[in-house]
Amino acid sequence: MLTKQKTGAARLAAGIFFALSGLLGGHTAGAATPSSTATVTFHVVVLAGTCATLPGDTTLPLGEVSDLKFKGKGTVVAQKKFSVQLQDCDESVNAVAFSVEPTDADKDDPTAFPNAGSAGAGVGIKVASGDVALDPAGINTVSVEPSEDRIATLPLEVSMVQTSDIRPHGGDVQSVFTLNISYA
Repeated sequence: MLTKQKTGAARLAAGIFFALSGLLGGHTAGAATPSSTATVTFHVVVLAGTCATLPGDTTLPLGEVSDLKFKGKGTVVAQKKFSVQLQDCDESVNAVAFSVEPTDADKDDPTAFPNAGSAGAGVGIKVASGDVALDPAGINTVSVEPSEDRIATLPLEVSMVQTSDIRPHGGDVQSVFTLNISYA
């Protein structure tokens, strides 16, 4: 938005006078130099620097696991490490914070993402970065600093976990979560 505003009646008259004298080609000796002021206001939205993300969704196969591996509530199997990498981080980015978009948790374990696959009740997915569990409630946040080559890497570990005393039966285990990214 650009706003131009002239201020003061006397200044406006002097501006008109200047325009008229210029149009007539004359100049009156000893006359005050005409003046005009304008206030210009700019409305600008400055976005903080960001990083480039890889397009699309990521699917992480955890492989096949025997249901006999599940020995009781809390048993963790099929751990897999991977990372989320952001590139071309703006030089103004000092830290990148990751959290999970709040979603429903497993009904028996509020720290696990629920299984939407056919393996039935009793198994969920846990996601962690180091010692910090990224929970379905979206409470925990993990921050990383971009490297000198302006890449921010979030190391993650995903695993299946038995969430109840009921042994899961054969079938697919599927869960979906969304990472929120913020910059500092």
